[in-house]
Formats: sequence, C-alpha cells, structure tokens
Amino acid sequence: MTREEIKQKVIRLVAEHFKVHPELVSNETSLIHGTEQIRPDNMDIYEIAMELEDEFEISISDDEFNTWKTVRDIIDCVLQLA
Repeated sequence: MTREEIKQKVIRLVAEHFKVHPELVSNETSLIHGTEQIRPDNMDIYEIAMELEDEFEISISDDEFNTWKTVRDIIDCVLQLA
C-alpha cells in the first residue's frame, strides 16, 4: 500500500469517526486543539487507534498513539507499522 493510499484511508477513517466530510480533514488537522468541526478527546484518539488496528491489521501501543498531535502523525505511525 502506498503512502497516498494510507493517507486517504486515515483521512477517511478520521472523517467518519467525527462524522465530517473528508475535505475537512488534512495532514495538519490538530488532535490537540482540533477544529471547529473536529474536537478530539483522549477517548476519540483511543477509538481511532483501535479502528486503525482493525483497518490495517497492525498493533498500536499506548505510547505511540499518545504522541499523535496531527493527522500526519497518525499517517506516519501507520506507515511505520504497516
């Protein structure tokens, strides 16, 4: 799977989780401060990590997902583990 395919799947998954259009999610979407439409909390991040594990058949440790600050961090993590 290419970086672009992983990026698109991660963006789709984040958009679905927050019930927003994928165009509202970018590499720079903050998981700390959020946006007007996306206001993640710790439970959201945990749930996204679980969804990613299922989608990509990977295992994400607490230490890994606790360092995510942007959607790009999620993409980089998936790339390393996939």
